[in-house]
Amino acid sequence: MDVQIPEHVTWKKLDNEIVILDLRNSNYYTLNKTASTIWREILEKKKAEEIIAQMLNEFDCDEDTCRADVHEQFKFLLKEGLIDRVDK
Repeated sequence: MDVQIPEHVTWKKLDNEIVILDLRNSNYYTLNKTASTIWREILEKKKAEEIIAQMLNEFDCDEDTCRADVHEQFKFLLKEGLIDRVDK
């Protein structure tokens, strides 16, 4: 799945976390370390499989759990309008 960050979303790195602001409704989101890693990978335009590989390299988790967590985070970010799908 290819995704991008829409123009109405801004973000900032604070220590090991990412704070996201949705400019449409002024909602703030704070991402923990693992979700922040996913966000950084999205910024680098990585696909879900590449993000899963990076997460497996960076964190101590099994592949099934990692895959489920990455897809769950994508689902949340899509639902909140913090990322958009990109059709190619």
